[in-house]
Amino acid sequence: MPQDGEARGNAADVYLHAHDRCVELVAASVAERMLLPGEAVSSVSDVEQAVALTSLVCKSAEAVERFLAFAEQQARDLLRSHGHIIMALSIALKIRRILTGAEIDDVIATTVAGLSWRPSAGAAPNGARASWWPSAFVPHVITQVPQSRAKF
Repeated sequence: MPQDGEARGNAADVYLHAHDRCVELVAASVAERMLLPGEAVSSVSDVEQAVALTSLVCKSAEAVERFLAFAEQQARDLLRSHGHIIMALSIALKIRRILTGAEIDDVIATTVAGLSWRPSAGAAPNGARASWWPSAFVPHVITQVPQSRAKF
């Protein structure tokens, strides 16, 4: 890493990678705090990895703490703007307990489209059926496209 006063241009990729990866590592505990009551239980390996990465770009323990706090705030900001997707994934995981990558993509796509994700009949491993779906999550479908939006 560059010393004090040296150009940091050559190390920009390292800084960027450390920042992005730390945001990813703290995002799980941030999401837990957003969705669940009480304090989140952070993954020990995630915390260790985040501290190790942050230590590459920070000199002091105080700087590491501040960098991780910054990463947590960035994760919170990113997650808050996608809260509807996180809630949909949370509900789908509560129903199914496990989702494949394709199912996660489907939940996200239908949530973004403004629809409610429903497990296919017989797909849930615990025997739950699509007929059991809280009425609060029934989609509000627009049946007509406003004339102002009909032409592209």
